[in-house]
Amino acid sequence: MNRDPVEAVVRLAALHHLSALESNRMAARFPRFRRSHAGQARLVEETLRIEFRLDEPAWGALEDSALRQRTTLELLIEHAVWCYLANPAVTAQPRP
Repeated sequence: MNRDPVEAVVRLAALHHLSALESNRMAARFPRFRRSHAGQARLVEETLRIEFRLDEPAWGALEDSALRQRTTLELLIEHAVWCYLANPAVTAQPRP
């Protein structure tokens, strides 16, 4: 069981992103303006390593989505986290 709240949120965001892909919601799409800047260096590079578990089909679906949207898996998951946290309908739901 995952006890780290950051890892838990990243995992939930990734799963939420996969459900958004299945329903073809706009939030699941990686923004075009980010694609054009994905290869450029950031002014301040900060790295945070987060490990979380997903089953193989979920990882594969995320990797396929990143390829289709011409971005990296890391940036796609970052996008998924921002979308997840910005959605009060999702984050306001109590978790068991």
